[in-house]
Amino acid sequence: MAQLLHISYDLRNRKGLPVTTAVANLINETRKKSSIQVIDLLRVANFRLEQFSVQEPGYVTLNFFGLPYGIFMIYSLKRAYNKTLTAISQNLINIDANTVIHAHKVTFEGYIAYLLSLKYNSKLILTLRQSDIRVFQKRPDLTKHFKPVIERCDRIIYLIPSIVTILKNYLGEPFFDLHVKNKLEFIPNIVERDFERISKENDNGVFMTALRMDRNSVKRKNLKRLLSAVSMMKSPYLKLRIIGDGSYMQKVKRWVKKFEIENNILFTGAVPNSDMDKYYSSSKAFLLPSLSESFGLVYAEALLNGTPIMYSRNRLGFDGMFEGVGVGVDPLSAESIADGIVDLIKNNRKYRDRIRELSSNKEFEIFSSKYVENKYNHILEDLLK
Repeated sequence: MAQLLHISYDLRNRKGLPVTTAVANLINETRKKSSIQVIDLLRVANFRLEQFSVQEPGYVTLNFFGLPYGIFMIYSLKRAYNKTLTAISQNLINIDANTVIHAHKVTFEGYIAYLLSLKYNSKLILTLRQSDIRVFQKRPDLTKHFKPVIERCDRIIYLIPSIVTILKNYLGEPFFDLHVKNKLEFIPNIVERDFERISKENDNGVFMTALRMDRNSVKRKNLKRLLSAVSMMKSPYLKLRIIGDGSYMQKVKRWVKKFEIENNILFTGAVPNSDMDKYYSSSKAFLLPSLSESFGLVYAEALLNGTPIMYSRNRLGFDGMFEGVGVGVDPLSAESIADGIVDLIKNNRKYRDRIRELSSNKEFEIFSSKYVENKYNHILEDLLK
């Protein structure tokens, strides 16, 4: 059985609540065939909050000091590395040359994992995420620190096809071809759904979107331009259901009033994930022209329910995942989004037929826990030969 050490920032926030289920889902899957350990990292803004504790054998939570906006970033990561060594010295974490370390980002935990792999001669897996791209773009001065991480790693897991081109442009083609190209493994996030539930075509004219109604999410999901596009169509028959709630709801309602589309918008509020399928399957299409996406779980959920999608073209996100399942638009253009809605109305049957074809060919099983588990275990087996 493989010995596997997961290192992640994405397991909890400062309130102790889960940040995302994606990493936790993968960790739970790897328990089945690997002896796993976890280092659950959290950056804190005060030295007095630094601590580490054991949640269960082999599961260590580690809080360490770090400044925001990547200020003195390498210093704070080395600090986290030293705290990790303390946990190892106390036998809270066991690591040796037979351990495979999986850092769930190239930057941040990737740098910590890199230092550990050097010290213990361990194998190293990295996951490439949207947050890595942000670091690459905003902090080019750190390239000299992250290139050695990429050089040393054994595999780089990516979640969406569009991210590979961005990485190649950042690193340059010679470096990419030499140190990245042959290490890449495509493993999307797990989407827990019944993979045979593809809805029949319906004549429901209601479109839908879903997002958290907080400032960052509303901005990144590009909701204001979507509402502007709805107003441009000037159709009393067009309906858009907005699922989600939060502190920004009142501002969104003011936008709706400003655009004079109160009769076009249906506010549903927060909906439990277990109830989302009925909204996906009864909608004409799912609209989310985001400025960027780390993966795009909601697009996959819509497709698994047979619903065509609107996504952002030539942007970090779901673009390039499947062909013919919906329409790609320019997220910076309300006109393009409006044209996309018209396209989804005119070609709805064609997109639904394509989705059914992909489902029949088992193409959507890449989102299943079985597929992810098998792909991941194959990587581990290959590394431990």
